[in-house]
Amino acid sequence: MSTHVLHAPSFTLPVRRTHRTAVRNPRPASRQAGTPVRPASVRPAASAPRAARVGSPRRSPLHLTRRGRLVFVGLPVLLATALLLTVVGVFTTAPAAAEQGVRAVPSTPAVQVTVRPGESLWELAAANAHGRDTRDVVAQIVELNGLRGDAIESGRKLYVPLGS
Repeated sequence: MSTHVLHAPSFTLPVRRTHRTAVRNPRPASRQAGTPVRPASVRPAASAPRAARVGSPRRSPLHLTRRGRLVFVGLPVLLATALLLTVVGVFTTAPAAAEQGVRAVPSTPAVQVTVRPGESLWELAAANAHGRDTRDVVAQIVELNGLRGDAIESGRKLYVPLGS
């Protein structure tokens, strides 16, 4: 039994070089020709164990990017502004909301009347008009009591303005 080993042929293709008009210097001017270049991702080995370095007084300064500074400063400012607006909104709208629930005390003198069965707004206004136009008194009764029409049910207590 014979074993034959086949090797792939090795050959290289000729590379054509193009003519460059400007040659860039790959090394900065400050670097000397004999100095080795170390990649940025490789860090030097630590001389002391990590546990020993933790309490060392020398620490590297914190370097933030533009986005990091924006987050570091902008986020607390944004939260403080939101808190301030919330507090201002609560204290400025709370009195107005409280006033909406309380009905205004009539500035004109009025008498409270209980509506009897079969009685209408017109009859109430005519009985308490005291020389005023009945239509005006009906409008004042509707406005003073917050009515939404001219229908009233018996037993309801209404404020009727007194004549001035």
